Formats: sequence, C-alpha cells, structure tokens
Amino acid sequence: MPLKKTSEHLVDKDWRYFYKYSLGCIGSLKNWFMDAYSFALERQSKTLTKEHLEVTRISGRRSSGMLESILEGEKKMTNIKSEGNIDAKLGFSKLKSSSPSNSEDNSLKIRPKPFDRKPKRDHIMNK
Repeated sequence: MPLKKTSEHLVDKDWRYFYKYSLGCIGSLKNWFMDAYSFALERQSKTLTKEHLEVTRISGRRSSGMLESILEGEKKMTNIKSEGNIDAKLGFSKLKSSSPSNSEDNSLKIRPKPFDRKPKRDHIMNK
C-alpha cells in the first residue's frame, strides 16, 4: 500500500486478529485491507494503523455468520467426498460376511462378471 510510512510490524504482532476477522479467507482479508487503506487515505494518514483496521473490519455478528456458513460448507463437502454407505447399499457387505473366512478359497472361485447374461436364459427361436 503506497503510504508515506509502512506499518511492517502491524501484521507481525496481531496475525490472529487478521485471521479472526478474515476467517482465513484471502478475499475477505484483501477487501478489509482495501477498505482500511481507503479510510486511511480519506483521513490523509501517513500510515495504516490499528484504528483504521478496527473501523473497517466486519462486525462480530457478520463474522459469526460467515463462520457458521464455512462450517456448514465444510460439513457438506465431507459428506460429498465420503463414499457413505455405498458398499452396504449395493449388497457388498453381505457378500463379505457370508463368504468363507479363507481368502485363498475366494480367489480360486471363478465368478461371473456383473450384468453378464447366462446363455441358458436366452431362448433362441429356430425358424
């Protein structure tokens, strides 16, 4: 930010403050800094201060709402990424529990591929 004096130690001291009100979202942090910068320019300040940041930060209520939205979104993403109960719904868990415990016996058996029709099921009509 092109101000006459830089405030290099502002971030070093209070990184948690910035994280708290941006919720780790870089876009929110950028918007906040731009608002604080504009506010500092309006006041003809030589540097960006904590007071400029305090005036332009989001409210605690809005921050809480954003946090709830983030947590809800994370929960939805976890559900989307998880495979849920697909094996049980397809009946794979029943196959595992009813099969013999010896895995060598399972590997020796020839199993038909899913959705392959058995030739004896198709009745061929002779002309």
